[in-house]
Amino acid sequence: MSLAEKGFWAAWNRIPGLGARRFQQLLRSFGTAQAAWRASTAELRLVLGESLAEVCDHWRRRITPEREIEITARLGVEMLTWLDPGYPLLLKEIPDPPPVLYLRGRLEPRDLLAVAVVGTRKASRSGLAYAESISRGLAEAGVTVVSGLALGIDAAAHTGALRAKGRTLAVLGCGIDRVYPPEHASLARQILDSGAVLSPFAPGTPPYSANFPARNRVIAGLAWGTVVIEAGRSSGALVTAAFACQQNRDVCAVPGDQGTSEGCLRLISEGAAPVLSARDVLRHINLGRLLPPQYREPASEHVAANKRIDPRTGHHSQTSLSFGGTGTRSPSLRAGSGGQAAEQQLLDELERGPATFDELLAATGLPPSTLQQLLLSLEMDDKVQRIEAGRYRRLGG
Repeated sequence: MSLAEKGFWAAWNRIPGLGARRFQQLLRSFGTAQAAWRASTAELRLVLGESLAEVCDHWRRRITPEREIEITARLGVEMLTWLDPGYPLLLKEIPDPPPVLYLRGRLEPRDLLAVAVVGTRKASRSGLAYAESISRGLAEAGVTVVSGLALGIDAAAHTGALRAKGRTLAVLGCGIDRVYPPEHASLARQILDSGAVLSPFAPGTPPYSANFPARNRVIAGLAWGTVVIEAGRSSGALVTAAFACQQNRDVCAVPGDQGTSEGCLRLISEGAAPVLSARDVLRHINLGRLLPPQYREPASEHVAANKRIDPRTGHHSQTSLSFGGTGTRSPSLRAGSGGQAAEQQLLDELERGPATFDELLAATGLPPSTLQQLLLSLEMDDKVQRIEAGRYRRLGG
């Protein structure tokens, strides 16, 4: 993608109310962001409807795509789009991922192995201790800790990863040029030394309360699973957990008393795994062969129950995979245990044309965790490639 085209992506991303799905419609209709930007209002109405087309027309007179490039260059931040190879792979898999991510610091391939740790801003001493201990243990195991830089549990999660000299990613609910809350400016600088700060919002965007659900969706999308600590009945951490369920990612929760952890207790009653340590988290979230050997669960401890999301309730049931074995693939994907048949089924489906994760899930009937690991394995073998809009295509014969 040319730098000029990136400017048009950033310009569309700045328009309030447009969203990833509508932006995809624009790309399908006009081919490029630049062509869509230069389309007439009448042409936009055919794609977006009258009301949104008028909103876009209003903002097109006030936003300059070239200036968007100048802003990111002046701030020294990187702008990643769906089509960039550096765009996080797990985030690209979710339905309607954010078209643009602004990045300070750096992303590394090992950040694919990530777990989100979130919870209340008004954390107790016990909750903070759990957040720091679990995050420190995850970082020591080579797992990147993702959180939202908020007060309370989020800050403890980042701090735990940093104390283990591990990697951590912070996702903002405002523009990348701001730190919210302001008192975490020092913490943000520490994160930049061993991780990254990201935002799906254009530079200059204030930390509006309406931004935080979108920020929570990105937190869940960057990780294989989400750990919730001390969430009350209406905690924003429950929103992150709900997004994790929708994205076919695992959810764990630290049990606590009814007063401070009502939300966690409800998550556990609906199928989230109760956890008290990093090792508990690693046993329940499906990281398979990616884990260091000392953190793999012995095969004898494998919980052989593959549960799916209940389509009637939307509740997520955990899927546990054994981490035992010495092969190059996790046991569920190894030849001789049904793995070859599942792999061939997936390749046959992709032979019919590119498809999204959700489309492959529906077509193959495989458990989400199994499909996720199969796709990752096939990518590493250069048999499958991720392309635009979160789709996969088959490579070779």
